Amino acid sequence: MATEMAGQQLDENDHVTLDASGNGTVTFQPDAFRTWNVTSINVRTTQGVTQTPVPQVTVYLGDKSPGQ
Repeated sequence: MATEMAGQQLDENDHVTLDASGNGTVTFQPDAFRTWNVTSINVRTTQGVTQTPVPQVTVYLGDKSPGQ
């Protein structure tokens, strides 16, 4: 009889200091022999809501290239 392992909540976090152009990268990777089923991603900035430029985030699955 096959049994299904109950899902576990992924709780990964990190921070990045942006460069002078406002760019930064954070990378997460599952441990060997594990897969992630990501259902949501939350992003936060310390920049005030009235400051410009407006913060933006792009999320990639796999390589950091368009279409991923």
